[in-house]
Amino acid sequence: MKTIDEIIQQQQILTSSQHVIISLIQQLDKEETTLETLAHQIGNDPALSARLLKLANSSFFGMSSKVASIQSAILVLGMSTVKKLAISISLSQQAKDQKDLMHFWKDNLMIAYCAEWLAEKTGCQKEISFVAGLLHDVGTLVLFTEFPDQFVSLVHEECHGPGILAKEQSFFGFDHTELGSQLALNWHFPEPIIQAIKSHHVGEAATIGPVAGVVFCAEELVGYYTCPTAAETFSPIDQLPGDLIRFLGLDQEKMANWKNQLEVISHQVDAILME
Repeated sequence: MKTIDEIIQQQQILTSSQHVIISLIQQLDKEETTLETLAHQIGNDPALSARLLKLANSSFFGMSSKVASIQSAILVLGMSTVKKLAISISLSQQAKDQKDLMHFWKDNLMIAYCAEWLAEKTGCQKEISFVAGLLHDVGTLVLFTEFPDQFVSLVHEECHGPGILAKEQSFFGFDHTELGSQLALNWHFPEPIIQAIKSHHVGEAATIGPVAGVVFCAEELVGYYTCPTAAETFSPIDQLPGDLIRFLGLDQEKMANWKNQLEVISHQVDAILME
């Protein structure tokens, strides 16, 4: 079985599409990105450009006139939205290529949009929170790609949440948070994203940073939302870690409509996955 170092070394061989996405993520915490630079980066991947324009012209955005270029999409939708869509579309394409990953990417996209929603309520970095939510389980994706049969049958057959880390450690000698955060470090991602990947199963995420805390909360909310019987009795303020709630400044008023918000998010994600 491959070691974590062997897997990480193999993941350094990137496709042109992956180069584009990694470049976009690396620049999330840099303010000097211009419209021209962003359009050029996305334009380097024709398949990504085509999917992005298709989504921009879909009923989801309801444009009154046709968006014909990446530059036009950026002007109409804004740089932040286009970056998020480009990253989401590129990564979620794997759900179409590998049907087993459809549920995985729907959950991760929902967590990304939920993290962005929470970031807006808490004054956290919205773009970085979105991408951290989207990529928090990148280690899981790599493990699934490397060991599809073993991963499903031996690792995830019964476990969910923090318990999965111990099972992965016993089977692989490392877990998906360790693998994912090391890959993010090697790819020079912003530090808050690395922290969120490393700590998204840690209830004390508040001690690590606001983005990590937001992603932890987002994953919990999406988990409860996708289990209707649990969602009926779930109260975020009462059941999420108290230190984390206080650290992020969340309260009953801010979280009152969490289920309605996640319903909206679910429709957004479906629109992306259907394109």
